[in-house]
Amino acid sequence: MVHFQIYRELYRTVNTLLFEEKKCFYSTKIKERGKDQKKLFKLTKNLMRSNSNVNLPHFTSAELLADKFSNYFMRKATIIRDKIISDTPQSTGVIFMDADIMFNDNMFEMFRSTSEVEVKEIKIKSWNKSHDLDPLPTCVDQHLPLITAIVNMSMDQSVVSLCLKRTSIIPLLKRPGLDQEEMKNYRPISNLPFIFKLIENVVARHIEEH
Repeated sequence: MVHFQIYRELYRTVNTLLFEEKKCFYSTKIKERGKDQKKLFKLTKNLMRSNSNVNLPHFTSAELLADKFSNYFMRKATIIRDKIISDTPQSTGVIFMDADIMFNDNMFEMFRSTSEVEVKEIKIKSWNKSHDLDPLPTCVDQHLPLITAIVNMSMDQSVVSLCLKRTSIIPLLKRPGLDQEEMKNYRPISNLPFIFKLIENVVARHIEEH
């Protein structure tokens, strides 16, 4: 009985210490993420241990199901694009938007060249995921000169290579409880290649600086 009492006291002590350590650990993680909503959401999802299983319609062939999703999402994209075109004034082909403030500075005419330091800094501050089809790893150090050259070439020519636009798409239910057999209840989540996301972040930073 004495041993059991000692065990219970030690058990409570250990649990209290574990709780305090976990609280300190996750408080630090939350502070490190600051106002980055994407990273905060990912941390919260891990804390809540959300189910990561992908719910899919019933299928007998994975290839046929992939084709079905592909055709559906492409059809939706075509409808949206055609709607935008039909709503655009045909005379100019340009959509004019009212601005909240008057811009009186120099026009943005071209992107400046990025540097290896900037590329590495952006990489460190952004994502850690890699694309299934990536030819390059997300660890950039040993490939930094090559990656920087690709980014600069893309900005100089105002072109993103088609091979960098290839993506793997995961269909996810828009919300729990929806009918899994209905295509309209799914939204496509794309995982773009590493280089594409890097170019996107460099361009965004340069535009924000301007």
